Amino acid sequence: MRKNKVLRLEEIKKRLNEDIYTSEIGINELFYAIDVHTVIDKKLKLKGKNEDTTLDTFFYLVGSLPANELPEPYKSVKEKWEEIKENWEKYFTFDEEKQLWKADDKVKRFMKYVLDLFEEWTEEDEKKKKEEFEKSRRENLEFVADLGFGYKLGLKENSPNPQILTPEGKLVPVPASNKPFYLNTKGKAKTIEEAEKLVKGGKAKKYTAEELYRMAFPDENEFYKRFYGMSKKMKNWIDTFYKNKGIIARYTGWEERDKEVDEKYMKNATIIETFNNPFSPHPVEVYNLGDGKYALEYAVVYGDTFDIRTIIFKRKPTKQDFYDIISVEEVEIKIRFHGYAEEFNCWECGKHTHFVEICADSLQDKISYWDDKYCGCC
Repeated sequence: MRKNKVLRLEEIKKRLNEDIYTSEIGINELFYAIDVHTVIDKKLKLKGKNEDTTLDTFFYLVGSLPANELPEPYKSVKEKWEEIKENWEKYFTFDEEKQLWKADDKVKRFMKYVLDLFEEWTEEDEKKKKEEFEKSRRENLEFVADLGFGYKLGLKENSPNPQILTPEGKLVPVPASNKPFYLNTKGKAKTIEEAEKLVKGGKAKKYTAEELYRMAFPDENEFYKRFYGMSKKMKNWIDTFYKNKGIIARYTGWEERDKEVDEKYMKNATIIETFNNPFSPHPVEVYNLGDGKYALEYAVVYGDTFDIRTIIFKRKPTKQDFYDIISVEEVEIKIRFHGYAEEFNCWECGKHTHFVEICADSLQDKISYWDDKYCGCC
């Protein structure tokens, strides 16, 4: 697998002189298109010293929060990005040969401004700016639960995520993920094993993101919308689909296999089949893991980067399984990240229909009918 490299900010800026192509019109995707993703979760070396601030944090500031929650100059960046998004046809042209969107010079100037602002943000006054930013976010925070050891869980108007308020007054957003949160372990534990010991001894607390979301959103429907990005009805249908396929677990790794897969499943794995992946230059691989388990592994390409998906089965997967999984993953992405409605009024009969209720002879027909807002008129 390809090893990630850390790009210096100067090199990133130089790449703005080249043509920039992106598969998605999004602020993160624009920067990913020039390999800025390779510095995420890494330390950027600026002015001869390592800074703890990373671009993913910066994207959170200017990309994820509503403009009215942001202090200047981040508010201006957010507003400018919203203007570009609303009028994207003025700023991007579609390249038929590459099947990608090409950014114009105005967009590249905007990107350079964002990078300049990022560099300024990582100077010595960074701490002060972060404190001011956190203070502005704490205003009007609605507390919903006491998490123990001085930590509190709160909600902020117009913010999609719950927030943990630390005893030091810092706000930590809770993303909808499988990541556990350990509280009261700072300076006491360097590894997960050490943190778990503190939890067992009653000296720390551990919460899953799901537990925190359930505290923040006690209404079941609201919880599913916030945590899973879809209704309970849709989530149950998707879970049933995977269960009926004989799927035990699903993993996603960025440009490499998820480490947990290697640790839990791949020690005695052997490749027993490969076939072409029409959505990627990387072939689909089928593994025999032993003990009656199998794995289906494939890449999903996003511009110039990709994910490695590993699906664990309790039976040997087929080509049709791969195509069905890709189709359902596309439905999930459309609903969670692109705002597609699960329900619609059928253009043929006018019946109000949910995706789950569509009458179709096959999965592909069901998805096609949903795209066309057709209930199947059963």
